[in-house]
Amino acid sequence: MDTLIDLKRFYEKMTQYEELIENCAYNRVSSSSTNDTIQDLRTELQREYPKMEGVIARYGGNITTVDPFFGRKLNIFDVAFGPFDVSNWGGKLNAINDIKATVNKAIGKLEAEGESWGIPLKKPRTKSKKTKVFISYSGNSS
Repeated sequence: MDTLIDLKRFYEKMTQYEELIENCAYNRVSSSSTNDTIQDLRTELQREYPKMEGVIARYGGNITTVDPFFGRKLNIFDVAFGPFDVSNWGGKLNAINDIKATVNKAIGKLEAEGESWGIPLKKPRTKSKKTKVFISYSGNSS
């Protein structure tokens, strides 16, 4: 259950990161404090991603994309978390959208699986209805 909560927090941070990148890409915000916020959030996401990578890949699916210039496979997280370059803002935003879709898919599958977590895997043993008797052979004990 903690994994699901962590994954939802990761998704929220990705959404916030996307909004900041969009604001910078469209020159709506260009302050140094915004750049610091982007850097701090990117660092947080970079630190959290290795812990989440296995779950995201298992439940969300493909986490690679093809480099349009060189044709090689890239991890979409590496593209999204790379340094912000104005010439590649479109590629970064596409990578972020791919990440959000993959993480959202993983969240959905974990939530669906979580509905079955309340059901015990083994049926509880039923108590025997036979009367149990204890016989003591010592004469002084009750």
